[in-house]
Amino acid sequence: MPFGRSPVRPAVLVAALVVLGACTSGADDSAAPGVEPPPALDVTDAPVDPGLGDNEPPSDAEIDAATDDRTAALRAAVDSFDVAPAAWADCGDGFDCATVEVPLDHLEPGGERIEIALRRRPADGEALGSLFINPGGPGGSGTEMVGWFTGDPRTLANYDVVGFDPRGVGESTAPSCSISLIDGPLPDFSPDDAAETATLDELWSGFAAECAASDGELLAHLGTEAVAADLELLRRAVGDETLTYVGYSYGSDVGLNYAELFGDRAGRLVLDGIVDPSASLTEVLAGQAAGFDAVMARADAACGSAFECGDGGLLASHDRVSAALENAPVGEVGPTELATAMILAGYDEGLWPLLADALVQAEGGDMSRIELLSDSYYGLVDFTAYVSVNCLDTPSPDDPAGWDAFTASMAEISPRFGPSVASDMRACAHWPVGTDEPAEAISAPLAPPILVIGTVGDPATPFGNAVAVAEALERGVLVTHEGEGHTIYGNGNGCIDELVSSFLVDGIVPDVDPVCPA
Repeated sequence: MPFGRSPVRPAVLVAALVVLGACTSGADDSAAPGVEPPPALDVTDAPVDPGLGDNEPPSDAEIDAATDDRTAALRAAVDSFDVAPAAWADCGDGFDCATVEVPLDHLEPGGERIEIALRRRPADGEALGSLFINPGGPGGSGTEMVGWFTGDPRTLANYDVVGFDPRGVGESTAPSCSISLIDGPLPDFSPDDAAETATLDELWSGFAAECAASDGELLAHLGTEAVAADLELLRRAVGDETLTYVGYSYGSDVGLNYAELFGDRAGRLVLDGIVDPSASLTEVLAGQAAGFDAVMARADAACGSAFECGDGGLLASHDRVSAALENAPVGEVGPTELATAMILAGYDEGLWPLLADALVQAEGGDMSRIELLSDSYYGLVDFTAYVSVNCLDTPSPDDPAGWDAFTASMAEISPRFGPSVASDMRACAHWPVGTDEPAEAISAPLAPPILVIGTVGDPATPFGNAVAVAEALERGVLVTHEGEGHTIYGNGNGCIDELVSSFLVDGIVPDVDPVCPA
């Protein structure tokens, strides 16, 4: 169901549209979000904040005052590690690739090392430096993202775009254990009785046992704090004085952790689709359940005007298909695949017509498009890394009984989707690593201004997250996108793109929290 920290919107759209092809739905393409970008916001007269490169760095006394003992120890360990410069080599299609060694445990810099894979798209012009990017997940591949990252023309002209596979993902050192959620039907993630619940626990406990046996030590070091420490070493490996970064969705969590730990080395950070680090995993999932319930209600209300739906609307069509699949799955499609397809469509308004078509076909017995929507969703990230990071970053119930109670509470939030959203992370009841550390807000007192972009209709990282994070940061700038969907920078909104390019290229910080139309 929705990723615990959620994937970036462009990847979802690309994956779904490639596999589905040109579906006819009666929708007017001109109404799709981002096709006709609004007039760009004029930010040319906004002041340049002196915190973006021209000021004196914080003094040792200021750093000491803003750093607790644990952070100081981590910073000292990371600084003591002699990271090698990235040795770039041509890897085809105009890209360069490199591999950088980092400690498995940053607090033991002399111990075992792991590898982080990098891929670089050189700037179209003379580079100001490197722009690191992260697509979210957890478990999304940054090296793959470089191939489809659109950004904006000025930014691509002025920065070498560098994607990295976080530890545990893709071409970086990763666990050997895995699980396929594409070959269905999966157990019912909205269980109706003890037998269905036991089947779920059998799935997750078996996966957890395999990973504990094969990769237990690595799993314990896949948390977001370790990824942020890797990012600091990667900054040094490419030779940049400060970090320039765009992080989407879970990538915002990586950026926030970096700003908290290494704010004095931060340059221009842009976070889009905000994860609130003060929220526990169960709070994150509860917010997502409410968000997807609301976005599907908006999609249902659009039936008949923006696109055609089955009799009674999109939700009525869903309910009929769901009832049929509860009685008997069809091929590789059961209730879980249907819920996953619905949630995928919640990530972008442009997918609503495709979902409506898929439901109409499903009512006629053809589940192929439901299956493709579901499969494209689960194909977006490395699921082992996704589970590990979510279970390790913040507390959650560590036994099946705790997840039973949480699942019941999620049914009250969203009867259609809540239990499925909860069961997606039920693996944490069995996972070999977890945490008792409470989730805490991040203020990043040493960091310069940070752009915090929130979309009002975002179901995966609700807009309230962006508001809370911008308020918690000492220098957070809230950028509001009044539209639907999950993340927006690089998706054709001229207002957002100009704000970001002016910030990244010119160092211009808006003097007020700007609002961009859909």
